[in-house]
Amino acid sequence: MAVAYIGMGLPGAGKTTYLLKLAQLIDAHYICADDIRAEIYGSAEIQKDHARVWSIVHRRASAAIDSGKDVVIDGTHIKKADRKATIKSCKAASKIHIIWLKTPYHLCLKRNLARDRVVPEDVITKMKWQLEQQPPLNSEGFNELEIIYSS
Repeated sequence: MAVAYIGMGLPGAGKTTYLLKLAQLIDAHYICADDIRAEIYGSAEIQKDHARVWSIVHRRASAAIDSGKDVVIDGTHIKKADRKATIKSCKAASKIHIIWLKTPYHLCLKRNLARDRVVPEDVITKMKWQLEQQPPLNSEGFNELEIIYSS
């Protein structure tokens, strides 16, 4: 049966780099909300219609799992509600594995400035606060939580 790997962490944490490598290594279907934004709007920078984008992420994850394919889902998953929605879309998976790239805030800010698409610092600060208020809990429905500390 298929396994779902759900990435989480602040912008600049290294999620995409890590998750792309993981997907290649295990031959999993890689799904990224930014890629879907680029498909729909022509650019990942267009951050609108969050519900539509994530609906597509969830449908694609569910379809891949139903076909027996492992999935790697790339997103920040900062809020409990966002994690729960993604976990729900992966309910047919034999295992749901959260991968939290727990990178120091100052390093996320530094890496963010070196990216093509820079997230405003105040947005990252707000996300950091939200994550501190809503860390992942086993009661959300995942089977395993892996924390990767980056420096």
